Amino acid sequence: MRFSLSLKRTIQQETVGNDGGTCFKLSGFPFCSAGGFKLSVRTKFFFSMLVADLYRNGWKLWLNADLSRVYDFSTLFFRQCPPPATDVTVCCLSLSHCDKFQLINAPEELYHTLLECVGNLLQDKRIEDHCYEVKMRGYMWYNCSYSQSTNARSLLLNVFRHFRQFGYAYMGTVNLKGTADSIFFIKEGATLPVEHYCVISLNGKDRLRLIDCPKNLVDMTAETIMDKWPGGIQDQRQEENCVEFKMKGYPWYAWNRADAVNSRAFVAEILKRSVANGWAVLTSLDVSRKPTDKGVFVMRSCAPMNIPHFCIAPSDSDKIRVIGADPQMRDHIVNVIRQCWTPGVQGESASTIDN
Repeated sequence: MRFSLSLKRTIQQETVGNDGGTCFKLSGFPFCSAGGFKLSVRTKFFFSMLVADLYRNGWKLWLNADLSRVYDFSTLFFRQCPPPATDVTVCCLSLSHCDKFQLINAPEELYHTLLECVGNLLQDKRIEDHCYEVKMRGYMWYNCSYSQSTNARSLLLNVFRHFRQFGYAYMGTVNLKGTADSIFFIKEGATLPVEHYCVISLNGKDRLRLIDCPKNLVDMTAETIMDKWPGGIQDQRQEENCVEFKMKGYPWYAWNRADAVNSRAFVAEILKRSVANGWAVLTSLDVSRKPTDKGVFVMRSCAPMNIPHFCIAPSDSDKIRVIGADPQMRDHIVNVIRQCWTPGVQGESASTIDN
């Protein structure tokens, strides 16, 4: 890690904490949200180089999580893997301001395919410092209306599809400034098998939207809401490629413990039934600047499988909730927490999930 960091940034200081964690202080302020265009692009270019170099050394970006309410923008998890047989290229697609794409460390062929995806939304474009920036009409990432929200997610789906045609597969996300995610794509040289994509999006306080989803996924979602969500469906509408379910209550704006648990159990059930219908989660994105909009699940086609799902949810400032796990798995997780969290466990409680 030290070597990979030092390739593109100066390490000002290195400290090792009592817990064994190593902290590298980098020159400048690469994660400052008010740093301007040049600093923002340099930081994203740096991370493109960093994740590519770590992969070449047998560590691949696996997961990005938001585990801190105050100090951290992203917590990145890497998994050990065989180093790639061929050289790799990693590029970054950033959702900038309310109306821009920034494509960083990408070949010119991706510039053209990004323009093709944007189409008549294009307002302006420029190239500067490893960055191809596209400005679009309107406020694509603020999602002021139903149609704007749907169009933004449809546009991202189109980008995923077109990039894959050029050999660039989704690699992971990093939230570098506490705003929208930066999306990283990787090219390893091999021809990629065909994948189909659709979106399940959590919007507002009570909306579930399915964009470009096949009928079996739409029908499954309606059945799951009626079976597993207290109160069921309040309203339903369809416009073009988007089906929206308005759910009873406020599942994405939980005020109490019961609502928080029920909403997470419901999402886990949706994802489990999606896999059984041939659609698995590729990633979850934060694409909106609107505070009431939540996660966007990008789904990829897969072989139908029956796989148990459950949820681990950090809560408040000191709680971990295990939701929907069977007793054996729950006991296993509790044992891991007891072994790994040195201050210990203060208390445990259990409750049932309302259906």
